Parts: sequence; C-alpha cells; structure tokens
Amino acid sequence: MITPARRGHFFRDPPQEKNMKRLSCLMLLSLLSMAVLAGCNTVAGAGKDVQKAGEKVEDAATR
Repeated sequence: MITPARRGHFFRDPPQEKNMKRLSCLMLLSLLSMAVLAGCNTVAGAGKDVQKAGEKVEDAATR
C-alpha cells in the first residue's frame, strides 16, 4: 500500500514546487515583456526610417 508522506500530499503541491512554478511564470512573463518592448522599439525605428525615405522621395518629386 502506498501512503503519502504527509496528509494531502497527492492533492497539494509541496512548497518548493509551488515556488518553482511561481518563479517559472515570473521569468516567462518578464521575457515576454522584454520581447514586446524590444519589438515596439524596432517598429518605431522602422516607422521613422520609412517616414524619412518618404520625405526624400517627396523632395525629389518637387524638384
């Protein structure tokens, strides 16, 4: 017969597992946030480049 080491072991996570799950979720969330912020900077930079290119084409067309 298999008996758990403490009452409720099969239904609850041990404290170390709970902390590891929490840490894993926080790390994943922080990595996702960093990726989103880096993507925003990249898109903003690309938008500025396209805008400057458009201005140069417009200036060339008016000459």
